[in-house]
Amino acid sequence: MILIALCVPPFMMLLMIGMDVFENFMSQPPAEDPDQQQPFAAGESERQVVEEP
Repeated sequence: MILIALCVPPFMMLLMIGMDVFENFMSQPPAEDPDQQQPFAAGESERQVVEEP
């Protein structure tokens, strides 16, 4: 019983901190990354760089 009484408060504290961090993470707006949106112009295909020996 003493072991349970000593383990529950730290576990609950970590759980509350984890829930708070998760809530803050979920409430953030999505990051606007210009490199991820449209890396290529319309009609332009990705150029593959091939190194010849």
